[in-house]
Amino acid sequence: MIKSGGMEGANGAGVILNSYNGCSYNPNPHDADAIFCCDKDHQCWGSLQECMPNCPCKANCSKKKGH
Repeated sequence: MIKSGGMEGANGAGVILNSYNGCSYNPNPHDADAIFCCDKDHQCWGSLQECMPNCPCKANCSKKKGH
């Protein structure tokens, strides 16, 4: 399920925010293991397929970085 929400910017332009089953794309990852981050606990993963089942994190959480 893909959820998307919009907000109006100061100039009236729409800003789209996407969340995929609670995981959002991290536009400024510190490393390749932080591409998608869980909106609930801010733990980051290397792929959307890793992030979705681990959001919120259930195992090895201390190894993952927040954004």
